[in-house]
Amino acid sequence: MLNLKLFNFDHGFVRPSAVAVGPYTIEVSALHCENLSRLPQRAKHTYTWDTNGRPIVIPHAAQQGEFVETAVAVCSEEARPSVLFPGFSPSEHDLIVLLSFITGRRVYLEDDLSGDPRRTYGERLLSHSSIQRVLPNIWNQFSALHALGLSDALGCIINAPLAPDLIGRGAYANAAFDAICTSWSKSEKRTKYDSQPILERAKKKAMAILDETILVKSRNLLARRFSIENISQNIVADVTARIQLHPSALQKATWFLQKHELFPDNPSIEEVGRLKWLNHVRNAIMHSGSVYQGKGMDIQTSSRVSGAAVMLTHLIATYYIAHVALGLDGPEIVTMKSEVNEYFLHGTFRNQKVFVESYEQFMEKMEREWTEAS
Repeated sequence: MLNLKLFNFDHGFVRPSAVAVGPYTIEVSALHCENLSRLPQRAKHTYTWDTNGRPIVIPHAAQQGEFVETAVAVCSEEARPSVLFPGFSPSEHDLIVLLSFITGRRVYLEDDLSGDPRRTYGERLLSHSSIQRVLPNIWNQFSALHALGLSDALGCIINAPLAPDLIGRGAYANAAFDAICTSWSKSEKRTKYDSQPILERAKKKAMAILDETILVKSRNLLARRFSIENISQNIVADVTARIQLHPSALQKATWFLQKHELFPDNPSIEEVGRLKWLNHVRNAIMHSGSVYQGKGMDIQTSSRVSGAAVMLTHLIATYYIAHVALGLDGPEIVTMKSEVNEYFLHGTFRNQKVFVESYEQFMEKMEREWTEAS
């Protein structure tokens, strides 16, 4: 009999409960329910009404919180190897990954707390009310997820909100997005253009003509110049770059997003521009470890929009893993999809006009709209 104490698992149960997950049964006691109030909490605002029925906004300060036991996972079977990471981890690692993914909080075993547990956390995938209904059905999808080569992408999604800065979070989100997009492109045979044979024939004909004229002259000139500089001939060949006719990362991302109805099939100039911005942000983080600064934008605006782009990249990766790879559906999945579409169609992310509206302006607008509503 294996009994694993689970820390930082925000299940949201208000009374003692039990739910089966693969070979495990997660048991929640009354004390575990009480311990949820002791978890770390971000600052937040509650939109509600006073005793006279008037709409009000109540701010709540951040709570440092504690890493407390909130459930126990019981398994009566012998230890199994991990499905997601076979040969590297036991099955309880899969359980921790799953619970962390659906709650947005990194779940810990007791031994893990001696390391560097993080109080930061991301957005919930499943609401408290959905967990008990959905959780038992996800475990069987892990083998398919592993077969797609997306186990590490799932790990990156979990770790992204734990990163201490935008660059770190963006690096994790980018890695997840790239792994997903590459996996999808291969499975859908979208690593080449549909007209690839025609392009290749045209390329050969064009290169034959160029070889007789410009390239021959250029190579001869380089050879003479490099000979004077005592540079080897293999560098001459390397400098004379070949023309590539494979789809760019941006084109593959466009096809991927369109396939899953996250980007318009016939986008406007503005919509294409928003996708290019997302790509610029991803490239800046990946290649230079910096925030992309748009032309004519101050650093505060660039940082704000880049932050939204990182969160959007993370959201797209989460949506794909949850909906496509694991087969989850429901109101939470619908909301995620609409939030992605909202950015590309209107340039807003979760109702904030990120290109023109600061966070302070956004919060003031939300409070004004709530309190002035009739």
